[in-house]
Amino acid sequence: MRENPILDEIHKARKEILARYEGDVHAYIQDARRRALESGRPIATVEQAGTRTEVVPPVSPVECHRKLSRLGGSEPDLRPVRRRRPDS
Repeated sequence: MRENPILDEIHKARKEILARYEGDVHAYIQDARRRALESGRPIATVEQAGTRTEVVPPVSPVECHRKLSRLGGSEPDLRPVRRRRPDS
């Protein structure tokens, strides 16, 4: 396997951090949460990030063309696309 100095540095840092917690990942996470809360900085939550819940109805190509033309968009080429076969 090739050597990657960036990955080597990441692995080294991970080992050093976990060594401070005697290899206990859960202890590290609890301490990280405690430090984050004590910092007083805002912390984003999954609820704040949210997900898109609205349903967008499908639009036909013709309706899309009408909307674009009303917005001053360029005329789309609605001809079928012919694909070239790759050379054998």
